[in-house]
Amino acid sequence: MNNWCLIESDPGVFSELFKTIGVQNAQVEELISLDDEFLFQIQPIFGLIFCFKMTEQTEDRNPLKEYDPTLFYAEQVINNACATQAILSVLMNTPEVDIGEELDNLKNFTVGMSPKDIGLTLGNSEKIRQAHNSFARQEPFEIESRKATKDDDIFHFIAYVPHNGKLYELDGLQGGPIELADVDMDAWLPVARDEINKRIEQYASQEVRFNLLAVTGDLLQKYEESINLCKLKISYLSIVLGKEVEDEELEGELTDEQIDALPTEPEPQEKLLGEIHAELNELEGKKADEVEKRAKWTRENQRRKHNYVPLALEMLKIMAEKKMLSNLYKEAEEVHKKKLEEEEAKKDEGKAN
Repeated sequence: MNNWCLIESDPGVFSELFKTIGVQNAQVEELISLDDEFLFQIQPIFGLIFCFKMTEQTEDRNPLKEYDPTLFYAEQVINNACATQAILSVLMNTPEVDIGEELDNLKNFTVGMSPKDIGLTLGNSEKIRQAHNSFARQEPFEIESRKATKDDDIFHFIAYVPHNGKLYELDGLQGGPIELADVDMDAWLPVARDEINKRIEQYASQEVRFNLLAVTGDLLQKYEESINLCKLKISYLSIVLGKEVEDEELEGELTDEQIDALPTEPEPQEKLLGEIHAELNELEGKKADEVEKRAKWTRENQRRKHNYVPLALEMLKIMAEKKMLSNLYKEAEEVHKKKLEEEEAKKDEGKAN
């Protein structure tokens, strides 16, 4: 099995990675809060990814040996790719997501396999490995890889996924999925949130570094569809009220059910029209933020993939030829010395007070 490199755990990285292998209508978001209001803003959420530092403390998670055969679960046999595998665990168990030909073929091919064989098959997917490794950090020198030691900080990613009325914890190191609870498929997040909070409290006395990601639907597509619906309603109500309608091309038309849900009296119609205009402005702002966020992701990913080492070495070479390095080194040394003196002065001042 070819090597998988370490990549940065970043929503922009994972969102582009999975689009590269064919995923169409999903993205990865970093969660800054587990509050209901924040989670509602990024719906639909298909699964959560929890990252925590592994400790010597072992915990019996009671993994299932026999479970729903339609649940995709793979043992982790790939080094450096636990985040990628955790997110794949969400994508492969979410029918609403168009996972693309590569993942669809892999999912069908592994039906009936053991979790270990599924993990090996995943690790041998050249397309997924190449997409993953395209985000490798550019290093000026080849560094011999080594196994982690007990002094290293080792972080691990696990997935929380609803599937056929049950909430599962999918951890590739457990040997099987962990069934957490029976859930309503539209109301599983509070249960997952409670479970994650329990895990955080368990390690809180010795560790504060945690990270939480969500696999969501395509938020840009969501905003565009909502904007179009608002404009359709505005157009309909404007016609009913005898107002001027903006001349713009809209996708589709309101259904009979959507029309029946609108008020029939002029005064409520006027009020609703104003509310929809306000909602439209808010959605336009969210769409603009999402477009800017994706542009930022693109810029950052281009920088991650670009090798700046030859440029840096060439600049150093030219500066050496012009005998500039010695003076620059002395200047940097003076700046560092001055900074140390200022820090010492502040310490002395603090002691005096």
